[in-house]
Amino acid sequence: MEERVQSGSDRVTLNIGSLRSQINLELHTYHAARLWAGRRPSATDNKLQGVLGLTGYLHLTTQIKNAAAQDDPYADWMMIQIEEKIEKVKTRYAEIKSQVKEIIDDIPRQLTISENLNLQPARMPLYVNTPLGFQGVYLLIEFDGIARDLLLANHIGKMMRGQMEDMLDQAAHQIRSTFAMVQNYRNTGVTRDDIAANNPRARDVVEKYGLPPQDVLEGTRRSSFAPAIIKKTGVVPVDQEVVVGKDPDDVAVTEEMNTAAIAGAEKPARKKRAVKEVTV
Repeated sequence: MEERVQSGSDRVTLNIGSLRSQINLELHTYHAARLWAGRRPSATDNKLQGVLGLTGYLHLTTQIKNAAAQDDPYADWMMIQIEEKIEKVKTRYAEIKSQVKEIIDDIPRQLTISENLNLQPARMPLYVNTPLGFQGVYLLIEFDGIARDLLLANHIGKMMRGQMEDMLDQAAHQIRSTFAMVQNYRNTGVTRDDIAANNPRARDVVEKYGLPPQDVLEGTRRSSFAPAIIKKTGVVPVDQEVVVGKDPDDVAVTEEMNTAAIAGAEKPARKKRAVKEVTV
């Protein structure tokens, strides 16, 4: 990022790049690995729909975050709904974990069981640049732990296979529905100013999608993970970007696995280096 800092008649140009870190995800169960990858829709069976995985979820939450930063109230509304859904899933996961823990703990004191871990877990790199994206990563990790505990409970004879499979399905449905939720988002390209001006673009979007709740439209209610709004005119406060993981081009193979499952979503163009004016 190239930043020009102006103070009086003096101007200094600073070339400051993005902070970058590496992150790798480790999964111990096949059930969690499938949720990471997602599923392509069947080319021969119309009833077998595609399932959005974690990589597709990360891709779309980045689009939503970018739109929210451009003052799109529809993106803000989607972020609020995703955050509320994630909180509900966390609550449900806590209930499931408590149930399974009670079952596993009901063993003789003479028996000691260590944590159930895979000797060769799946490890994959992730590219995450939104806090909401990380919430999806945390959910998948939680699900992986729940799946390990359920498989262990069945293995030691404390849970019947049917009960184990039912609870696995319930837990998997929670995270699948969260990932699928972002597919409802459509990039409108409008801002709050457009809607206030009731210009043709805004009228077209409102006709298609209706209006967000009034407090969201006014900007008084936003997601806890919402980015700062960048206005198109005036002085813009500079937030240094933090990028975690590998470049999207480095994980093109994994993202391709979800391409078919994110129909209707446009892939964002790679950002050009921006020049921002900051007066101090």
